[in-house]
Amino acid sequence: MAKDFDDWIMSLEIYFTVHHEKFLNDKKRSLAVLARMKRGTAGPWAKVLLQVKLNATTPPDSVWFTWNQLKAELTTIFKDHTAGQKAQEKLENLRQGKHSIDEFFSLFETLTVECNLTSEPKQLIYFLEQNVNERIMLQIITTQEPPTDYDTYKAIILRIGRYHEKRDNQLHQQNN
Repeated sequence: MAKDFDDWIMSLEIYFTVHHEKFLNDKKRSLAVLARMKRGTAGPWAKVLLQVKLNATTPPDSVWFTWNQLKAELTTIFKDHTAGQKAQEKLENLRQGKHSIDEFFSLFETLTVECNLTSEPKQLIYFLEQNVNERIMLQIITTQEPPTDYDTYKAIILRIGRYHEKRDNQLHQQNN
């Protein structure tokens, strides 16, 4: 569950939003979540929590978590707290290779969000220079001063990368 935790929480938030008339209070949200936790370590954890909550001697409504409290508890226990580090390692080893420039940026920017580098322009530029295909980077550094702004650099890389892909496709079509 740890690997997909963020996606799982987001899907719950969406489900509760779409079906808000069914989940008007935190007790209903908590029961819906806990009742569906059946596999892996989540199943036994949820079962114990449900038993404690259902057997409590205090008034039933005062026993339940608020949705934010339950999310915090779930996050503490099930979230992969090394995900940012893993994403940074993937980013350090990401190479454009045979990815199109658009595919590369999709992967690149997903990883930068996962490792919280989106507000670090110098690091983002460093990783771009290391990971984008060499012929694109060579064209940039031999024709202009490399930008110091990430968005500008990205726009230039996209333009040149798409041009190269278009040209490679034209040459491929001519040879076939």
